[in-house]
Amino acid sequence: MKKKFESTFIDNMNSGIDYKEGILSDDKKSITLLGTSIDAASGKNLTTREVITIIDEKQMKIEEFETLDSSERKTLEVDITK
Repeated sequence: MKKKFESTFIDNMNSGIDYKEGILSDDKKSITLLGTSIDAASGKNLTTREVITIIDEKQMKIEEFETLDSSERKTLEVDITK
């Protein structure tokens, strides 16, 4: 209904649910999703960003970033090949 992509992630290593919303790029080759979560070490809010890039019909990449105290860091990169 919102005309946005939605992403949720749940695992058994933390007690929260990661939720993000995003949009498709104009060239239709990537989706950028934005959200928030809680840093387990400090208890502070994190801004999260996920970028899903479609490289070609057989390859894609997923990158995850977190921003804490105005500093963004990459926390995950997954390269997928069919």
